[in-house]
Amino acid sequence: MITSILTASTSQPRKVSELQFYQREYYAKRVKVEFDTHWETIKDRISSDCRVREMNAFTGRKWANEPEDFKKGLWEVLERNYVEEMEAWKKREDWTLDASGYKMYGVTCLRSWTRLVANNARNSTSNGTGKHTSSTKCSKPTTLKECS
Repeated sequence: MITSILTASTSQPRKVSELQFYQREYYAKRVKVEFDTHWETIKDRISSDCRVREMNAFTGRKWANEPEDFKKGLWEVLERNYVEEMEAWKKREDWTLDASGYKMYGVTCLRSWTRLVANNARNSTSNGTGKHTSSTKCSKPTTLKECS
């Protein structure tokens, strides 16, 4: 019954646009300082309600001026993340731990669990016994089925 509730209450991961991904991953590093300077020059002529719209437009201009090799690399990461989230989402009914194990993994919602599974798949190392360890909060070896 819990599995059917979990399945019914979750939605398929959504693929974000390249601009959304760029903004989420690189705003603080590549955009914020320049945007803050830009905002200081226009804030007296524009309503503060327009700050988010202006920030999005500014970020779009920054994205358009990024080198093509950077854009290609970002697109590849975006695609890989989406594929991993989809694979984890498809395995969402495979959770085999009880509620205490669920909490132990630091999972608070299906989105966190989806990322946990994707990270385990990316970061796990086999120890030759059919078990693996990972870089998640779980420090004891677990079976792959329990982690993914």
